[in-house]
Amino acid sequence: MLRISTVIALGEREGRQVAFAAHLNRSRMNLLHHDKRPTAQDWQQAHKIVREQIGNIISVERLQQIVDLDRETLIALAMDGAEDVAVRDLVLCAISRFYLDCLWPSLGDGIDINRFIEILKARVSEFNAGCPDEGLASTIISLKAWKEKGKNS
Repeated sequence: MLRISTVIALGEREGRQVAFAAHLNRSRMNLLHHDKRPTAQDWQQAHKIVREQIGNIISVERLQQIVDLDRETLIALAMDGAEDVAVRDLVLCAISRFYLDCLWPSLGDGIDINRFIEILKARVSEFNAGCPDEGLASTIISLKAWKEKGKNS
């Protein structure tokens, strides 16, 4: 998925054609491989990357539920594996779209990534209060408790 800033920056006709051609190629690949599913190893690698980026705030099972809702990410993970930089970005974007309804920040966005991750963790905690992540049942705390923990740190 292109970011709005990327589309605007492309601007020129040739840039739009290249971006559109790349999108069509991805769409064709997704259609051709619509039945592919990630392996257990793919899921473990993806979960490791998520833990490295945002901590152990979701289980592998919750990650699978989230990515299952995003067909492009699911297929990319199955086809290219989590070590692929583009797949890593898709997985992180799937998580941020699920919990925050926005894309994962990129370097050019000028976003304080630590603050973004704090907000994401708060939303995950809030979500888990109403829909527990069975894989992390012992670590789930309410949003109120999470905020209090932050004040006392």
